[in-house]
Amino acid sequence: MNTDQAKGFTLLELLIAVALLGVLLGLAAPAFSELIQRNRSEALQNQLMSTLHMARAHAVENRHEVEVCGSSDGTACDNAWSKGWLIHYPESGSTPLFFTPMSNGVQLKWAGLSQKIRFESGGLAVTSNGTFSSCSMHQEIEWQIKLNRQGRARTLTAEAVASAGGYRCK
Repeated sequence: MNTDQAKGFTLLELLIAVALLGVLLGLAAPAFSELIQRNRSEALQNQLMSTLHMARAHAVENRHEVEVCGSSDGTACDNAWSKGWLIHYPESGSTPLFFTPMSNGVQLKWAGLSQKIRFESGGLAVTSNGTFSSCSMHQEIEWQIKLNRQGRARTLTAEAVASAGGYRCK
């Protein structure tokens, strides 16, 4: 065996390997960005469901009305659900119990009887039933959360929303 020969790759083999790697990465990048977007959307859904459950539980535990409302600054309700939301007691001047800020680019819409969700001391949301919709960049519904008068929230996937006849954000 000749030990004087160098072992390694030729320049041509290296260029071919780099070109193949570039093509594969180019094909994988769009799928990866869709995966990241789906994960962000699912995290938002879980965060909102958690907030609704927490507000309802707080109302029942403390036997006191609690409101959830859209807020851009975390101190007052201004119905800007896409900027964030807060939990507070409905009396004027009460300090927020909890605030969740949202990142830019999130499109969250609330359609209900009132712009605020009010949980009564028994956990009911009698005048606050409605629907949250998460909208994609193409104005298509990614998911919905429906809140009923009993204060219970349930999620709907994009497929379930589409089969019910609603697939576009308004």
